[in-house]
Amino acid sequence: MFGFGKKKEEKPHVETTCFYSGEVICGDYDVNDPDDYPFHNLFPHGKGKITYMSEGGEVVEEYEGDFDGGAYHGQGKLIRFGEVFEGRFVENKFTG
Repeated sequence: MFGFGKKKEEKPHVETTCFYSGEVICGDYDVNDPDDYPFHNLFPHGKGKITYMSEGGEVVEEYEGDFDGGAYHGQGKLIRFGEVFEGRFVENKFTG
């Protein structure tokens, strides 16, 4: 009736490789003690381009534009599975 007891349809998991070029921020880097933690979390921030490719080499998703702390945020162009979204993004959501 309301979907109770129905099994949720699962989307297939696709292993991807990610390529990024552009500006980043690193929130866990301590300039006073750079040896404290040798591995850092880098987040796209500013202008950049990120591409996700499947194991077979197919481009699954590509975004070029503005980032804010790792999120698509500002003007940009997203191509996901061949569908194009160009305009404004707010916290990873296309707003037009």
